[in-house]
Amino acid sequence: MKLHKIISYLSIKLSLIFFKLRMPISYVIFNKLYSSLILKKNINSKLIKLYDKNGFVKLDINFKTEILDIEKDLSVQEVNPTRKIEVNSTRKIIKLNKNKQEEFLQKIINKLTPTINQLKQYYNSEIYIAKIMATRNLNRDAKADGKYKELYSNHYHNDGYLITYFKIFINLMDITENDGPLHIIYKNEKKKFIKLTNYKNRHNYLALDKSDILYKNTGKKGDVFLFSTPLCFHKAGIPKNYRDNLGMELIAVPHKMKISLSDIYNDDFEWMIKITKPYSNVELFKKFIDHYRYKKTNF
Repeated sequence: MKLHKIISYLSIKLSLIFFKLRMPISYVIFNKLYSSLILKKNINSKLIKLYDKNGFVKLDINFKTEILDIEKDLSVQEVNPTRKIEVNSTRKIIKLNKNKQEEFLQKIINKLTPTINQLKQYYNSEIYIAKIMATRNLNRDAKADGKYKELYSNHYHNDGYLITYFKIFINLMDITENDGPLHIIYKNEKKKFIKLTNYKNRHNYLALDKSDILYKNTGKKGDVFLFSTPLCFHKAGIPKNYRDNLGMELIAVPHKMKISLSDIYNDDFEWMIKITKPYSNVELFKKFIDHYRYKKTNF
């Protein structure tokens, strides 16, 4: 095994032992410092208080009308292999007609603006929608694929990003427990989760279906869900038929940016990864200093 792989393995192993998170230990330290020194937690907002406490919150808005307006312009396609997602019969991309993309996204942004403004205060940073992608998860017998087969992130994990990366999910259909909803462990219950499941890694743990530490993101078409994917263990559920969902990736950055609406539909991830997934401790330190200075001078 190469040295960098050994270091990565040990880093994640130590992170699980000491911090109960499956990510590089350097990211955990960054996130803890950011949480302590940069996040503004005393905001007079029920939404932000729940988000800070649990790592997720369902927003008090709905996009059913906007979804009904564009349903006839949606098409289900094969996953683009350049996105590094395994191409199989379990996951499809839902594409929106290009002529409708900017109009639809502008409606979404307009309705999300009050929430984004609150998130700017909370993160003491600028908030931008970086990517948007709609997917359809199809039924597949997990047992038939073998115990360790992962179909579409349907094993518990943390996303390996900094705290400055988070997501908003919009239901494109009514989602019940039969439709494979997203499973999330409350942020402050990760220690209990690891103990209950004897969690070793994303392929080695005991099943957890019903528990007071587990939240399943069921809801109506158009419901909106804000979620810190690096801070909460989570997995995709396996639907009995299929589940359609729209995911938006958001980032907190310590500077102004210019992102066109068309760029948000671009499949290029590299620029966002540079911001939220640094590969060296020097980059990590610099990002923390940039965020800290931005807070001091702008908020």
